[in-house]
Amino acid sequence: MNLKQKYKNSIIYSYKITFYIMLYLIFIAAYSFRYEGLTGITRTLVITTSAYMMVTMLLNQVYGNFEIGIKKSKPVVFSTLINAIITDFLVLIVLKIMGFHDRNLFSVDFLILILVILSQALVIYFGTYLGNDLFFKLHKPEKTLILHRDSQYLNKITHFIKKHRKQYELVSIINNPNVESINFNKITKIVALDLNQDDLKYILELCYTKNIYLMYSTQI
Repeated sequence: MNLKQKYKNSIIYSYKITFYIMLYLIFIAAYSFRYEGLTGITRTLVITTSAYMMVTMLLNQVYGNFEIGIKKSKPVVFSTLINAIITDFLVLIVLKIMGFHDRNLFSVDFLILILVILSQALVIYFGTYLGNDLFFKLHKPEKTLILHRDSQYLNKITHFIKKHRKQYELVSIINNPNVESINFNKITKIVALDLNQDDLKYILELCYTKNIYLMYSTQI
């Protein structure tokens, strides 16, 4: 990975961290009016913060880690919002356990929770669309070449690539290719479908030496 690519990745990583911090701060700011322990460096704040981070990271394994640049915006918004709602609810329970002296006012906490979720939903919606725009401004679509031998998967793969134009630029589709005569300059991704073993071996070696990403299926 070259320095330029590392710089781009660091920008996206920083954006994701900032995004999660905003969701966390919305929760803390909303409940700080009810729980004085959230207004300073206290045991309550430390435990709440730890619980929020732990639950978020665990749910990221299920719903995805704010996958901007990988998925379309709507699925990212949906999965991230589910993650946030579950996290808010579980952390609220932790907060209520520590604030046992006012457990009779759960209805107030529930109303605050609704406001938190609505606020986070706005951040998630705009943050996802802005994040995807930022990602694709930093990363050009991958120049993609499809090589196949009358593959039954061709239509599905072609439809997927054309559906994700911001991620992939379809350069060419070659049926029954003579792989040794193809110009692979500027190609960043190869999709090889049902090639014979010799052709596939050649493509594998080529992708390794030229650092080209390869997706392939083999003949049965």
